[in-house]
Amino acid sequence: MTWGAAASFLLLLYGSLLLWVGFRLGSRQVQPPALLRMPAGIILAAICLCCGIFFGMLAAKKFSEENRVWRKFLLAAIACIASGGCIIALTLI
Repeated sequence: MTWGAAASFLLLLYGSLLLWVGFRLGSRQVQPPALLRMPAGIILAAICLCCGIFFGMLAAKKFSEENRVWRKFLLAAIACIASGGCIIALTLI
């Protein structure tokens, strides 16, 4: 699930970047935040937030099992949720 979500995220990011570059080259205007204003920005944010929730649940499970690996999962969950929040904020504003 993690590799599939990462692959989907990177594929959507790459496709959005190519679409943005093509549009900007054609219109002769360059504005980097416009990349996230495309519909793919919402999908990228959703993937990040879902991965954050998934890693958060794994961290909670490892914590309940008294496994010390839970800190790594918690760090990954925080990173995914923070990046998803930033992407959704840039997309909607």
